[in-house]
Amino acid sequence: MTSEFLVETNSSCEPPIGNQRHWLTALFCVYFLLGVFGNGILVAFFFKYKKLRDVNNSFVTNMAFSDFLFVAVWVPIKIFEEYHRYRPLGKTACYISIFINYTSQDVSTLSLTAMSYFRYCAVTQPIQTRSKKQRSTYLIPSLCAVTWIIGAAGSIFPAKFCIETKFECFIWKVSMVNAYDESDKHLIFHWVRFVLFYILPLILISFFYGMMAVHLFKDTSVLQRNVSISARRASRSRKKLGVIVLAIVIIFFVSWLPFYVTWIHGLSNNNYFAGWLVNSRVVCMFIPPSLNPIILFITSTGYRRYLFDTCFQCPLFNQKKFGLNRRSTLTSSISLRFTRIGNFTSLSKASQDGGISPDRTEELPKLEQMDGKWE
Repeated sequence: MTSEFLVETNSSCEPPIGNQRHWLTALFCVYFLLGVFGNGILVAFFFKYKKLRDVNNSFVTNMAFSDFLFVAVWVPIKIFEEYHRYRPLGKTACYISIFINYTSQDVSTLSLTAMSYFRYCAVTQPIQTRSKKQRSTYLIPSLCAVTWIIGAAGSIFPAKFCIETKFECFIWKVSMVNAYDESDKHLIFHWVRFVLFYILPLILISFFYGMMAVHLFKDTSVLQRNVSISARRASRSRKKLGVIVLAIVIIFFVSWLPFYVTWIHGLSNNNYFAGWLVNSRVVCMFIPPSLNPIILFITSTGYRRYLFDTCFQCPLFNQKKFGLNRRSTLTSSISLRFTRIGNFTSLSKASQDGGISPDRTEELPKLEQMDGKWE
């Protein structure tokens, strides 16, 4: 759809004036750095290190790749819009950007729902879940592929509403491309998306975490009487992972709520309140792709360990100068020594106080393998 008309004043062609575009541009640059490099590192670590290839990290990587595409495509477009008030590169870029936008939303929503379900199974049925790990070798990649198929199918319809308008501003011409449409079909489409990809996943995730909370509350008294170190450590690992996934879920659904509100109510940038709400939508929609890598690197021992090892793998930390093995780094060697000392001390104290035999020290290699891996 293309239309041409003459702009009588220069106000519609000039970029907006004020400090708003400057702080938005700075914020978008921060989003771009965190989203592109953070999610890119998550994807690279998943394919490089086999110890990270479990069920939860598979969905995390699936969501990180969609966030990587979303930030890499949309942040430059938003920065260009702040200074020129129109989208660049014509309708082709509009189709691609809208397609990636909706596909990324759907992939993230479905990945979080699937991740919550597998967390629910791991907490409520840990033995059955471990016995089914071999069958999940082909199941998890298939589910990740299904999320992309569903997301791509749901993104075809909104991409059709890309409208190209040619402005003739005095001596130059510009082409504005927008995907906003106020027709009933577009409104119905967003209502359906709001129910299928926001309300329904939120209900399912709330149910899964509610059942997990009840199960963990019932098992608290049993675990307190259990002297098995491996059982306590596995319980702490499951609780920690549940909190991480819950934090990612809350950030995602809270950040995308303004997006659905503005589209459903059909607000425009002409009104001050509407413009403020639309800007809030744009700012919030980039929060999950930027914060998710930070949350994972802070809370996940495995990702943090590989990040430190990668950062400190340089010629300065070699075997001749520091006496380290070639496959180790300064931080990993020091942390490993303190971990062994702490585990040996805790086992010795537990054997004296709780009557545990010294043979329990055989669990140390297993515990070191479990450290940093999501159960």
